[in-house]
Amino acid sequence: MSNAALRRTIRRTGAVVVFALGVLTMAFVQWLTAQGIPPDFRSVLVPLLFLGPLVYLAGSFLVGGLATLEAGAGADGGGNRESRDGGSEGSADRAE
Repeated sequence: MSNAALRRTIRRTGAVVVFALGVLTMAFVQWLTAQGIPPDFRSVLVPLLFLGPLVYLAGSFLVGGLATLEAGAGADGGGNRESRDGGSEGSADRAE
């Protein structure tokens, strides 16, 4: 998968997650209104309900991205071991 395709996939997935969280949050607000919950309680609970999962997802994405970047610049200098020795299979035959 190319870098541009991966970025598009991440943006689209993020849009779906934000839309789903928004819809669930609006449904929860409607339910709180129907139950007669005071507005001051809702003004604290609803942003936490919506922003909490977004912060968690963004944080986990950043940590995963950093781990991937660190793993890519590993002990072999970021290069591919197979490309240096001509491939893993048959490299001994080529030397003969």
